[in-house]
Amino acid sequence: MILAVIFNTFFTLGMKVTQIKKLNTSHSVFINYLAGFIISLAICLVQRSFSVLPAGGTGRGGLPFIMLVTLACGFVVAVCYVGGAVLSSASLRYNGAALTSLFGKIGFLLAIVIGIVVWHEIPSALQVLGIVIALAAIVLLNIKNVVQRDQGVARRSILLPLMILIGGACDTARKVFNQDVGISFNTLFMLATFAFAVIMCTWFVVSENKKSGDRRFKLPEIVIGVIMGAANYGYTFFFSRGIAVLPMAVAVTMSAIGSVLLMSIIGWTVFKERIKAKDLVAMLMIFASILLINL
Repeated sequence: MILAVIFNTFFTLGMKVTQIKKLNTSHSVFINYLAGFIISLAICLVQRSFSVLPAGGTGRGGLPFIMLVTLACGFVVAVCYVGGAVLSSASLRYNGAALTSLFGKIGFLLAIVIGIVVWHEIPSALQVLGIVIALAAIVLLNIKNVVQRDQGVARRSILLPLMILIGGACDTARKVFNQDVGISFNTLFMLATFAFAVIMCTWFVVSENKKSGDRRFKLPEIVIGVIMGAANYGYTFFFSRGIAVLPMAVAVTMSAIGSVLLMSIIGWTVFKERIKAKDLVAMLMIFASILLINL
């Protein structure tokens, strides 16, 4: 999970750089998925992943079942990837950056509930306490900006609960794949995910280009997109392996708060963002939650 957090932070950092440099984010996002697809295809060919598929058969171990679950779960994750970008873009306009950031980070709560209900992965009392502290830390990091939003920003929107649904569905689809097909076919699952994401993101980029009139891909957008794609592949690979061996509650909470912690540190040290007292308190809370979750 540590490697998953690191790769996810690099992906988020790429998004932040495109915003700081005022680049076309949709272009970098598209290149990210295209790079992820190329990396996935190359690894599948090198590892001969297609040759490990069964020749036929029926039931859970047969080729039709494996292909159906792989494509279905890959499609769901791709919808969550691209849908999350579309929802975030829309929510930024209607709800502001603070609420969008907050709801984008707490989607792991739905995955925890699904893990408890479907797979009976009951967290211990200390882990529950750690999850509650992690959620409180995320809210604390965003609370001032939420209260002091610009006037005229919509206070309620269907976009916010949809962002939570997207986050929970994405993690759940990965877990379903691991449970029903197995981690040994993970490279094929990632290939399907990025292939669907490229197809869907093409529509997103065309739509955004029509609005902005910016159809030309700039070199920095391509370079950042490739870096994001490699980071996205690394995150997907290691996170999928993490939820194969860890309970859903532990894996998704560690992923969410770990990325928040690293991005906060990078913001303070690299981008010279101002450190506030509440931010330091939130960081201490995150450290405490990590310790409790891993006990």
